[in-house]
Amino acid sequence: MELHVKDVLRITSDENLKMISSTVEYLKSHGLTVFFDAEHFFDGYKANPEYALAVMEAASAADALVMCDSNGGAFPWEVAGAVSAVRKKVKNELGIHAHNDTGMAVMNAIAAVSCGGKAGAGDGQRLASGAATPTGASCCRSLS
Repeated sequence: MELHVKDVLRITSDENLKMISSTVEYLKSHGLTVFFDAEHFFDGYKANPEYALAVMEAASAADALVMCDSNGGAFPWEVAGAVSAVRKKVKNELGIHAHNDTGMAVMNAIAAVSCGGKAGAGDGQRLASGAATPTGASCCRSLS
């Protein structure tokens, strides 16, 4: 997460938190439903858990916070730990967007739901589709 803030956006971490907060608040003030999609969340959480949690807190005016395994490299125990930590910090509906590069999309969605997520999809945008498996389809259907 911070890598993208510094190298892509070319702003400070604090500026990023302020931008997240003000953007979500602006959208909500105009009556919109906001789902905050935290790209690279699990990689960011591994690198700097405190900052990853601060990002989620900054977005807490959103209707839902979606944690993304953008590189598809998280394992279920990592997802469970991160989602549990986020759940302790915010009251929002939580979701997961899990890529399937390591074949863990469905398991990661289940891990997220078991730790306080109310929405999950093992969509597997790369390699195989986790949601296309019987377990993945059942998981996604039960959360809709």
